[in-house]
Amino acid sequence: LRATKMQASASSAQAAQLSELSVNIKKDLTTISSDMVREYGKAAKSLLKNSGTHDQVMQSVRLLSSHEATILSTQDLLKQMRSLCTDLKLHVDQTEKSLQDVQKLDDLLIETEIAARGTQPSSSSSSSSSSSSSSSSSSSSSSSSSS
Repeated sequence: LRATKMQASASSAQAAQLSELSVNIKKDLTTISSDMVREYGKAAKSLLKNSGTHDQVMQSVRLLSSHEATILSTQDLLKQMRSLCTDLKLHVDQTEKSLQDVQKLDDLLIETEIAARGTQPSSSSSSSSSSSSSSSSSSSSSSSSSS
C-alpha cells in the first residue's frame, strides 16, 4: 500500500509538472509569436518606406496572415493541453481517494481477523481452529486481492 501511495503522489507530482510545463510552453510560444509579429511589422514598414513595389508589401502581409493561423492553432493546442492536465488531475484525485478506501478496507479486514481470532475456542479443538483460521486467512486474502 505504501508503494501505491507513493505512485499516487508521483502521479500527482507529474500532473503538477505537466501543468507547469504547459504554462511555460504557452509563455514561450506567446513570446516567440509576439516577436515574430513585431519583426514582420518592422519589415512591412521598411518595405513601405523603401520600396515602391506593391507586390512585396502584399507578400509580407500574406506571410504575416499565414502565421496568424499558426498562432491560433497553437492557442487551441494549449487549451487542449490545459484540458488534458485538468483531466489528469481529476484521475489522480480519484486514484488517491481509491487508495484511501483500500487502506480503510485493509484496516477493517485486519481488525475483523484479530477479533475472529480472539473469539475462537483454543483448548477444545486446535486442529479445527487452525483450519478455520487458515480458511479465514485465505478468504480475507482473496477478498483483499479482488478489491
